[in-house]
Amino acid sequence: MPAGSVRRFWAVRRIPAALLAAVVLGGTGLLLYDVAAVRADRSAMAWRRELADGLATRPLDSTAVVVGAVAAVLLGVWLLVLAVTPGCAPSSRCAASTPTYGRDSTGRRPP
Repeated sequence: MPAGSVRRFWAVRRIPAALLAAVVLGGTGLLLYDVAAVRADRSAMAWRRELADGLATRPLDSTAVVVGAVAAVLLGVWLLVLAVTPGCAPSSRCAASTPTYGRDSTGRRPP
């Protein structure tokens, strides 16, 4: 690397993010496989049958249902708050001090 050049910024959380993405992808693939199997007139997986039976027979005023609903609402409100509040990009070390509009540090557009 030539002297005076700046190293590319890499996030320190890329491995945990990749692991989380792999888990989410695996879970989504498993659920999609199960839905496709049911649509092809095969039986659903045991965990899905048990979950559906439990949700169909549990009353709505059950403690578990109320706690789950409250957790879902709080998570939704938190995500909305995060969506509408400004981030810390201006104080980030990888943010440009002035808009660059696709130009490098010399003001030229990269090839």
